[in-house]
Formats: sequence, structure tokens, C-alpha cells
Amino acid sequence: MMRRELEGTLAYLCSANPRQGLHGRPAHATTIIEFTKRGGGDGPKDLTASQVTPRSPVLTWKPPSSKVSGYKLQYAIEGQAFQDVFVGADLREHKLLRLRPGSKYLVRLQSDMGGVYTEAITTEFTTGDLRFQFPSDCSQELLNGVQESGLVEIFPLGQASVPVSVYCDMETDGGGWTVFQRRVNGKVNFFRP
Repeated sequence: MMRRELEGTLAYLCSANPRQGLHGRPAHATTIIEFTKRGGGDGPKDLTASQVTPRSPVLTWKPPSSKVSGYKLQYAIEGQAFQDVFVGADLREHKLLRLRPGSKYLVRLQSDMGGVYTEAITTEFTTGDLRFQFPSDCSQELLNGVQESGLVEIFPLGQASVPVSVYCDMETDGGGWTVFQRRVNGKVNFFRP
């Protein structure tokens, strides 16, 4: 057995050469098993969720003292599969977007130390409720409290439908307008073939 040190991890390489194969014939196979202890080096600390809204939180953490290649952030609604987000090494916060309102989320964060991940730290948060959890148009988004014009996700056929990203105008005539075409200066002819 051979043991070697790899930047904060232990790797073991085991090989076995059987002296005798089946039916007394010489064996010709070598089996190699390699495994690496995860969690080398120190990881990030104090993962917290703040500014939690019905669809997003801001996640913050303190960096480890060791140099990292980046971070692996995973999040999921309790009882569902995790989704991965890879965050740059120079960042100390990340805003998750398009979360499901009124849901409890579990978040895990690990440092990437050149392809080896540290032990995960975790936090939990619950997104707030909305009047319309699955808004079918921009007027329902306005009633949900969205005040700024921009891209939003709506569900034209309700909860069971696939969400669609649309631009909502929240300023013209009181807001709540779903924009299909927008003229900037009137020079574009929308009736062209």
C-alpha cells in the first residue's frame, strides 16, 4: 500500500495482485482502488441568509483562511433534490433568484480546493408568502408588491404551467402591464412583413 499527501487531503492507492487465478491458472489482473478523504483544509464559516423575500435571499459567509478555487453552493426545498451553483473565489455573498414562495430551503456551502471540497456548512430559511404565488400576468405581480419594471416570471396557465419570463411595465398608467412589443422612439414599423 502506498500513502501520499495531497494539499490537505489523504489519498490511498491500494493494489492487489492475486497469485493464483481461477482453476489454478496464473492471474493476470491488477485491481487498483483509490479513494480520497474529503474535507481537506478549512472551509467557509458563518453561512447566513438575510433580506429574505418571497423569491430570493442574500446568502453571506466568511471565507476560509486557506486559498480556494471557488465555492460550491447547493440549495433545495426541504425533501427535494439539490441544485448547484458555483461561485467565484473572490465573492462573499450570493443572491438566489426565482425561488418558490412560502417554502423552506436548506443551503449547503463548500470551498473548492482545486477539485477537493471541504466539509459543508449549512443554513435554512423560509421564503415569504405572496398574494399570488403563481402570477398569471404582470397585474398580479404588481399586487404581489413588485414596484420596478423589468423581467419577471409568470405562469400563464397557473401553477401547473411552465413559467415564462416577460417584461413588466410597472410605471405607465399605474403599472401592471405585460409588454409584448416596446417602441423606443417610434421609428420601428411593427406592421412590416
